[in-house]
Amino acid sequence: PERWWSGIESESYEQYQRTSIEPNDVSDIIDVLENGIAMNKMRTPGFWYNAAAFLYFIVDDAENCNNMCVLATQSANGDVNQIEQTRIISILNKVNDAGEITTAVEKELINDLKWLADRENSVAMAPFKADAYRIVMYRLMQYYLEDNQSLLAELCRARAVEYYDIYLQPEKAPIDELYEFFTSNKKSAFESFLSAQYPYNADDMLEIKGTLLMREDKLEQAAATFKKIQDPDATLYSLSADPFVININDCHDCDFEEYPTDLNKLNLVEKMIALKKQAQTDELNRAQIYHELGNAYYNISYWGNAWNALDYHRCHGCETYSHDPEDSYFYYYNDEYDLTEAKKYYTLATRLSSGKQFAALNYFMLAKCEQNDFYRGGEVIDHTFKTDDQQINFGILHKLYSDTEFYRQAIDECKYFNYYVNKH
Repeated sequence: PERWWSGIESESYEQYQRTSIEPNDVSDIIDVLENGIAMNKMRTPGFWYNAAAFLYFIVDDAENCNNMCVLATQSANGDVNQIEQTRIISILNKVNDAGEITTAVEKELINDLKWLADRENSVAMAPFKADAYRIVMYRLMQYYLEDNQSLLAELCRARAVEYYDIYLQPEKAPIDELYEFFTSNKKSAFESFLSAQYPYNADDMLEIKGTLLMREDKLEQAAATFKKIQDPDATLYSLSADPFVININDCHDCDFEEYPTDLNKLNLVEKMIALKKQAQTDELNRAQIYHELGNAYYNISYWGNAWNALDYHRCHGCETYSHDPEDSYFYYYNDEYDLTEAKKYYTLATRLSSGKQFAALNYFMLAKCEQNDFYRGGEVIDHTFKTDDQQINFGILHKLYSDTEFYRQAIDECKYFNYYVNKH
């Protein structure tokens, strides 16, 4: 799958692992080194042996690479940097020569990987250990993929790529499998090492799973998942702003400052569940409850002030991107744009409203949903609607609620509505 190579340009990364030197150049350099070593007049033999060992690794000559590493170790004379450089090359050679992943290979590599991961005690060699570690993890990732062990491949991938962020496409990561892996007591020593090297833990998997359930509007399941988190203070971050308030104009930064909140995802889900239950029995306040639910669903979408309830990165302008019909997760998860539930509750609020001012507000919010859906259709021209049937709720607001204070306020604050009114 493409996600395995995110952050890795396959061809260029292979060059990074090996070298950009042409094969003939490598052969010529090896000849020079072999001749120099044969003359045995080297001032620093370890340097020559290490150079030869590395080039033999480049050309997949594991036997000669290993022989040179032995000679480099014997001639190091206590030079720590030379000794560590030899060990780095030896590990690279060992992993590349393995050809596959087995339990025996894992046992043989675990101490080497722990050493590569420890940079604090190798100041001069730390950058080289870091590069070697990435190369090793990349090769192990390939071995695990070839062996159909995608979960372990994912763990290796996290340390093989230059930039790994599970939150970029969390819906494509093996969240359930990772959670089961992290909470299992049956991991081998090598698996435990990979687990410790992975930048996320079991709580992170629960947080992501709960968020994905929120995207599907499975609120009870999301709440149950969030409640399993062992350290909620560290894992369940607060929302950016109060999702139950709404304004004529969407201004995220304004809401962040004016309507801060301590609500996290669990608190939000619990409040939405409670409001839905209250609406079943509280007939007097039902319209207001539906309005608040409409606000919540609007604000946790891509368009709202609490968009980080469903997403982790917000791409400005992505609302007009085209979609791959074969991939429901293409670039941005479609549910983050979906305003179906918001429109449902705003519509219910308009039907039960006893006052024109309140009804006008909810029709305006339906118009905002309508406009956002239009943006998603990819037919935007000068940021206005082309026909009246694409702005039905502006029409209702104009025809039935022009005598309300909200109507006059909307004309002053919303250029789209102002344009519509002047046009009609």
